[in-house]
Order: sequence, then structure tokens, then C-alpha cells
Amino acid sequence: MDFVRWGILSVSNHYRLRVHNQLLGSELTKIFGIASRNSEKASKAASELGIVRSYGSLMGSTKLST
Repeated sequence: MDFVRWGILSVSNHYRLRVHNQLLGSELTKIFGIASRNSEKASKAASELGIVRSYGSLMGSTKLST
């Protein structure tokens, strides 16, 4: 079975406390990036959470594909 690729659109405490570890605990999911309106916040969160990619505002961005 293939895995679900996740792109996180928040650096909120809710995600950190209630969602992140649940996603990491599944063999069916992979986290590919995290985004925030503030690119510095996204970069810091990615580093802290072990996420490879971080993005600033994605409004009108062509960086992501479906």
C-alpha cells in the first residue's frame, strides 16, 4: 500500500501537541513539508520537528504539486 503525503499548513501548538507524533507513528503517512505565513517560523518549526522542507506564504505559489 502507498503512503499518504502530508503538507502541514500551520506551525501551531495544536499541530505540535496533538497531530505531529500521531502522523510520525504511522507507516502509512510521510510528512513532506510545513508552511507558515512567516518563512522564519516555518523554517524553525521544520528544524525542531525534523521536517525536510519549509515554506513561507503559499498563496499563489507553484512550489507544491498535487
